[in-house]
Amino acid sequence: MLWGGERLPIGRFEFEVWWTPGHSPGHICFLEREKQFILTGDHVLPTITPNVSLHPQQQGNPLGDYIASLQRLEKLDVKTVLPAHEYTFTDLHGRLRSIELHHEERLNEMIACVGTGARTAYEVAARVKWATGTLATFSPWMRRAALGETLSHLEYLVLENRLAKFMENGVQYYKKPGNDN
Repeated sequence: MLWGGERLPIGRFEFEVWWTPGHSPGHICFLEREKQFILTGDHVLPTITPNVSLHPQQQGNPLGDYIASLQRLEKLDVKTVLPAHEYTFTDLHGRLRSIELHHEERLNEMIACVGTGARTAYEVAARVKWATGTLATFSPWMRRAALGETLSHLEYLVLENRLAKFMENGVQYYKKPGNDN
């Protein structure tokens, strides 16, 4: 089992293990400090962001973990990024800033989707402008992913005191703090 900080000599490389939870609880990246490259897996991709979901197998604050993981990588001196999908790229720091901005925009969108009343996570997910369509048109698998991502953002906002949540008749709702609707 790897925890982060280990050094793994593999052939002519020595990889440092960087624990980067968020997309999945046990996600790790591998830094080759001397040759200035990093294997980022799904953590940092060149044009898309990984799904960061809250679901029964992922407890805690996955979006908070993901954002903290991005911030840990900001101090690295890396020239080449090798992700699990898409293509190799070079501007790790620019991409980290872009992903952080994307999530801040998505958090603000979630607040706007809650609106002035109280909404369930499903109702919020149905109002989000997804890049690939609407919740109603998604396949069951994509609908599950969108709902999990919505939950991770809503729970992050609750922990940041930007939203509140409550239960009513066995249903969980989100609202703006101080909104008694």
